[in-house]
Amino acid sequence: MKNLRLAVFSVLALLAFHTQSVASAGDNPFTSKTQQAFSPSMRVADVSGNVDDCCCNVHETDAVNDRYVSKILDNLVRTRFFRTFKVGLEAECPFWAVQSTCGVNGGCEVCECDSDDVPVKWRLESSDKVDRSVADSNLKKWSDDARNTWLAPESGRPIYVDLGLNPEVNTGYVGPQATRVWQAIYGENCFPGWTGDQQCLEERVFSRLMSGFQSGITAHIFNNFYKQKDGSWTPNVQGFVKALGAFPDRVKNLYFSYLFMLRAVKRASPMLTSIDIDTGANNEDELTRKLLHQLLSLQNTDDCASAFDGFDEKQLFTNPKMPHLRDQFSSKFKNVSMILDCIACESCKMHAKLKITGFAAALRVLTGPSDQNLERNDIIAMVNTLQQMSEAIRIVRRLSAVAKGEEDPGPVALAHMPSQKITTDESSAAPSPPIVIEVSSFTAQAAIVSLLVLVILLAVRKSQDSQITSTHGNSRHQRKKTE
Repeated sequence: MKNLRLAVFSVLALLAFHTQSVASAGDNPFTSKTQQAFSPSMRVADVSGNVDDCCCNVHETDAVNDRYVSKILDNLVRTRFFRTFKVGLEAECPFWAVQSTCGVNGGCEVCECDSDDVPVKWRLESSDKVDRSVADSNLKKWSDDARNTWLAPESGRPIYVDLGLNPEVNTGYVGPQATRVWQAIYGENCFPGWTGDQQCLEERVFSRLMSGFQSGITAHIFNNFYKQKDGSWTPNVQGFVKALGAFPDRVKNLYFSYLFMLRAVKRASPMLTSIDIDTGANNEDELTRKLLHQLLSLQNTDDCASAFDGFDEKQLFTNPKMPHLRDQFSSKFKNVSMILDCIACESCKMHAKLKITGFAAALRVLTGPSDQNLERNDIIAMVNTLQQMSEAIRIVRRLSAVAKGEEDPGPVALAHMPSQKITTDESSAAPSPPIVIEVSSFTAQAAIVSLLVLVILLAVRKSQDSQITSTHGNSRHQRKKTE
């Protein structure tokens, strides 16, 4: 009997120790997010209130995104102009040796556009600068210098990719190499010369953009997750909660990045309305112009004005005590663009460079002259980055609702479906894959331990019954003997 009780207590102690180990894992931003242990105590965060360092709240942002912005953006990035992106993937990592590795067969590969898929006019150009007939050559020179200030120059042969054929999904690229990239990126958050107890605005903006950058990637990865059991792609709700849904600061930084990009698009309106959209597909180009006009017109509506003005760039780089802050900011951002060449997964590198190019274009627009000359590729990246932030916000809301056991708020319109008809009505939204909640290793282990406890308790009960029966029999024998 004592041995059985000792076994029960040993099993319970093992369960308690395992739970404590999970709870003590902590929230290390440098830890590979797919490796963080899941605990039942982790719950989806309720994200509400003001978006930090913005004058817009979460509810207003969701309303504008859901009702207006997302529908236009989803269709805009399907057009030939905005889905054709030029990127360099051949540059070697300048910081450490990298070995190509990927966990999903073919998941890391990028589908390069055939020459016939690239607009003829683009192939014949020596540069992809947007012709706005700007007479001031100094402005063009400033633009060239500014791009090199924010982004490291591309090396190697650039390629064109169709973003619609290369969606952002889980590729299985995890482990020490992936962790090292994020560790290097977050290691760039420290701005020398700032001695206050709190971060200055510029440092907070940099940190929020990097966090929003990672949160956007995380949302897309767990919304398009590869199941090795049956080879299907489906949302991984539990992985989403572990990596993003349980952390309100990460989600809010995603909202910040969205409002930051929306503000940049508003400020770039004069340039965006005058760009030459000519891919050779006349009807589609005309639709692209109409969709872009619809997007830019939203800033003048009462419902959307607050979101388009959610971030105030006039407060940046105004501290007279820190005259070199802008140079520090741009230098660190440029270094992040160099770190991206250390990503061993081609697909991951392409999507990371798309977003960083979009952020860099937004920073140039918000911190430089209001009338400047961006390259076509910068404009494509800026609009696609805004769309991906928009889509990521909707993914967060949907997977959070499912994780809470609430009613599914509806499918997220996946933009990367080039075979779909391009339209602005709600029928264009692609059906979302079914939600499947994976069973974690912790849940499986807990179930096994619970089963063992049940078996032991049944054995204890059976032993007790045997002892009672034996005692009862001995009593009857004693009575008979006495008689």
